[in-house]
Amino acid sequence: ARGMDLDEIVMGLCRATVPTFADAILVYLREPLPVGDERPTGPLVLRLRRTDRIPAERDTEGGFAPAAQPEPSELE
Repeated sequence: ARGMDLDEIVMGLCRATVPTFADAILVYLREPLPVGDERPTGPLVLRLRRTDRIPAERDTEGGFAPAAQPEPSELE
């Protein structure tokens, strides 16, 4: 992933996953994000980095459940 921005990597994961099998995706990453071989020493803290949902024009009548709405505290 050298030379790629973290946002580009996360967007690539979302594009690869959401259209394939999920109606929504929530991406949580460790906060702070470890760099290189760094081993985190503190407690595990996850931060919501991105949410994606299927496009509105996609046919969801084939069995998709409505996407759960994230809590307002998760969007901060």
